[in-house]
Amino acid sequence: MLNKLLLTIGISLALSLSGQLSPTFVWAQCDCGQCGDETVGYTEDAGAIFLQNVGNGQSTTYPGCGGNLCERPSCPVVCCGPYISAFGGWSNISDFFRLQDQGSQDTRVEIGTDPDTGEPIFETVTEEFEQGRYFNFDDNFAGGFAIGRQVHPRARMEVEAGARQYDFQSYQVQTFTDDQLTSDAISSAVGTLRGYTIMGNVLFDFAPRAFQRSSFYGGAGIGVLISDATATTATNIYTIDETSFAFQVIGGINRTITQRLDLFVEYRYVAADNINVFDQTAGASLGDFDYRTNDLFLGFRLRK
Repeated sequence: MLNKLLLTIGISLALSLSGQLSPTFVWAQCDCGQCGDETVGYTEDAGAIFLQNVGNGQSTTYPGCGGNLCERPSCPVVCCGPYISAFGGWSNISDFFRLQDQGSQDTRVEIGTDPDTGEPIFETVTEEFEQGRYFNFDDNFAGGFAIGRQVHPRARMEVEAGARQYDFQSYQVQTFTDDQLTSDAISSAVGTLRGYTIMGNVLFDFAPRAFQRSSFYGGAGIGVLISDATATTATNIYTIDETSFAFQVIGGINRTITQRLDLFVEYRYVAADNINVFDQTAGASLGDFDYRTNDLFLGFRLRK
């Protein structure tokens, strides 16, 4: 076993150095056939594998993955085809805010005393102000699932559905006058925000999938966020019922456990804009809020 593995590594290095393998050459799972630009065939002779790189028309033979030997650890398992995945873990709303309320206010400022009458002299000063409105939340659990396809040894496409839920902590209004914080009012809030996402993702694997190996991946997705909430403070009731455009950025580490099963850990940043918050008590809208979350998920991917 060790001798065959060393022989395989030696042949691969020699061919790479001699320029006979292109940089995009990959190994494929024993039953995959065609995968992207690489066509792969397998022989039954002494556990040999026959590979042809379509890009440059070169071919060669390697030992280690033919016949009934595909369960060997030395057998790579890159495969184009469908998969399903499920994930869950920690989620945090880093921002749910609005910073668009701007205006000006006139303030009478005493600038001195009249020498004849002894009365104070006032001057009207116009000051620019900006208000920031925030809802703060507790961290909570989030999760989802995806149906996808490996379309290339290094690329995947998938459709994903996710769910997130957060408990309100407080409603906060900050006022800035000439870029200085002059007021910061916080009210405790009770209620729950629920967010449901439907995303289309494109993911890039930095290395082809291989048996019992770990590799990094990254990607992005676009879709919609469906949000709904009711928050109650001491004086007001706020509601949310909105569908908004959303996008996410994904980065993670994938670990191949078997030919069909992967485990992964990943980070996600999800963002959506134009989420309208309505003040039921005042009968008026607070305006459109921006939504930002950070997620850390653990999941599995099951391949056909």
